[in-house]
Formats: sequence, C-alpha cells, structure tokens
Amino acid sequence: FTWFFLAITCFPFYSFRVAFFAMLLGLLVMAPDGVDEYQLVSFILSSKGMQFFTGVVLNAYGSAQYYCAIHFCNLSQECIDRHTPGQGEPAFFAIVDYFCSVLLVWVAFGLLPYSSKHGLLAQMRQKNSNVYLQALESKEEDLEQKGEGAKKRGGRLFRILWWDAVWFSVCSFVLFVLELITGYPLGSPGFLANLFWCRVAYSTVSAPFFIFCLPGVRQLLTHAEPTGFS
Repeated sequence: FTWFFLAITCFPFYSFRVAFFAMLLGLLVMAPDGVDEYQLVSFILSSKGMQFFTGVVLNAYGSAQYYCAIHFCNLSQECIDRHTPGQGEPAFFAIVDYFCSVLLVWVAFGLLPYSSKHGLLAQMRQKNSNVYLQALESKEEDLEQKGEGAKKRGGRLFRILWWDAVWFSVCSFVLFVLELITGYPLGSPGFLANLFWCRVAYSTVSAPFFIFCLPGVRQLLTHAEPTGFS
C-alpha cells in the first residue's frame, strides 16, 4: 500500500493530494495518546515537499498542453481551448487544491503547542528521573532555544512556513492582477489557465520543504524526536 499512497500524493488533479493529507491530519488529531510533535512536523514537511513534486508534474503537463496546441490544433480555437493548461479539471478542485495547500500546514503548525512527545527518550523521562536523563532533557531544550523563532515546538519550522505564506500571498496577488487585466469569468479557460500557472509557481517555491524531507536533513530544521507514532 505504500506505493499506492505515494501515488496519491503525486497526483496533482482533483484535489487528491490535499484530500489525502487532510485525512492524514485528521487521523493524527484523533490519535488516542494525543497528537505527536514529530508526526506533525513530518506532516508539514511531507505535505509541502509533495506539493513541490506535483508542481513539477503540473509544469511538465502544462508545457505538453501548449506543445499540442501549437503543433496539432491548426489554429482551431476549440482545440486550443481544450489544450489550454488547467482544462479538464473543474474550477472547484483547482481552487481547493490551491488554498488548502497553505491552510493544512498552518493548521498543523497551530497544533504544535498542544502536541506531545512520544519518542523513546520522552518515555524514558516519564519512567525515570536520574541525573543523566535530566541532562539530556536540558541539552535538548538548549538546542530548541537557539536562534530566533526556535522557541516554539517544531524548531525553525516557523521561519520556513513564513516563507511559504509570503509566496502564497505573492502568487495570489499575481492571480488577482491577471484577473483584473484579462477579466476572465470564474471557470472559463482563461481563468483556469491563470490559476494553473499560479499553482505551478506556488508549488515550485516549496522546494525548501522537499529538501528537508531528505534523510538526515530534517533534524537541521527541527529537534523534534523521531517516532514511529501513528
């Protein structure tokens, strides 16, 4: 089933990716032992990391659509409209994918202060109170407090999420300006094309999240203790 779920997160159409991650976030919240800090951090990085990958897929798809429109449509407007990027998907799903891509990660980040640590070290702290474990806990707290914005759970994740929010605002502003200039109605081929390329641009700037999804790199961003909690 691993490859099946991975394929869902790679599919950029009909809001499959955001629906999957919304369901995953719901399962994390409903966990009987409380939502886990490391799993929330992993959720944020995985969600945005796969958004970058789907942006690459969308970019290739849009380029292929333009290629078909140029070389095979013979100036037929109906054919050109059919091969304009963003066609074939209802506007509702495209809009949901765009806005939920930023909403889900901020909901997850908002849950971090209410999360718990379920790692092995945290469990050992609950059962023991010896000096060695207290020293480890003190060292971990010192690491979390280094740097501006690192005092909250999730480490330096807050900074990179602000990067994401800023670029979401920029892409939304560009979409707004394009609609003012072109005047395309909601759901029209022109509107869907504008929204399509704004989705591509927003997904592309999620590249830092994809980098932090790589093994060994995640701990540079956050000191949340790894768990297999689910």
